[in-house]
Amino acid sequence: MGFRADGWCAHLGIARDLAPGGPQRSRYLFKSALHKELRRGDVSAASHWAAWVDRTFGPSTSLAYLRKIWSEETLNLDLAVRLHRDDVELGEAIALFCQSKKVWEFPQVWAAMERAWGPLPLEEAGGGTGARTLSARVRAADYDALIRQFNGSAKFGRRRAEFRSRLVAELVDAGRLSVEQQRVFELRFASGRYEAEDLVLLLLAGRLMPAEASAYGVARAEPVPRRLLDGSCVLAFPDYVYDYHTVAGRERLARWDEENPGRSLRLGVDTDPIDLRWAGGTMTLFWRFEAFRQVGSTAAMDRLRWVDVRPTARWRRFVAWNEDWP
Repeated sequence: MGFRADGWCAHLGIARDLAPGGPQRSRYLFKSALHKELRRGDVSAASHWAAWVDRTFGPSTSLAYLRKIWSEETLNLDLAVRLHRDDVELGEAIALFCQSKKVWEFPQVWAAMERAWGPLPLEEAGGGTGARTLSARVRAADYDALIRQFNGSAKFGRRRAEFRSRLVAELVDAGRLSVEQQRVFELRFASGRYEAEDLVLLLLAGRLMPAEASAYGVARAEPVPRRLLDGSCVLAFPDYVYDYHTVAGRERLARWDEENPGRSLRLGVDTDPIDLRWAGGTMTLFWRFEAFRQVGSTAAMDRLRWVDVRPTARWRRFVAWNEDWP
């Protein structure tokens, strides 16, 4: 019931943490837990941690967080619009988010990532910088080459907003982005709190957006037990909550490094006492692509500790490209 072999109890640790004057370390684990359960599609667990996020950080914090990360986890433009409506309720937002197809369920995204491993300069990709529209340039070169060229330019600072604004306007004129969707992108970019909106825009521009990306149907009204929402209990944190974005997760990683001197931390390595299967970062996105290929269902991926990743050419290219792990 939450006790480790050394007698430490997760629930008592959380209670001490949240007591007046406590260290308040669990508050960041609440956000991490919310994110991981949205990623896994668990409505009840996500609702529980959202309640604690709002209780700890302030009302509507969790809804603002869902708005921020929608493009990190999905390509769902309908979800983005609904999340940004004033009349959306948190329970509905969580249900829609959990039911939305995730980025690793689309081979188009994987293909785009593979192109990013060896991006061509725009001038060599066909079309070059002389292409009449930004959309034509995206189709001529891969999206990552285009973005990296702009990001790597010393002159890019001011041009970034101009580039995005022009691309959004073109997509609206072409009928591939609605006015409501345009407003979402404007809000996200203006807030500075966004994740992969550039990817979504450039997939649209390159005509790579899957038709089923916005599929979730009508949000199922899954009943969530009252005790999970009213503050009367706090669930124990699953191991995958302690990722390297949290203080406790970094401590666990440091412990792993001490116990495995000189060993490389990469996919396929047992990382106990930290479970990185659902963590953030591109390395674990690779795991989710591979896991989904094996089981064909995000819900079934929990049973895989790690997928079998052999040192193929694809894997070596990915490791070389992903320089910032962990």
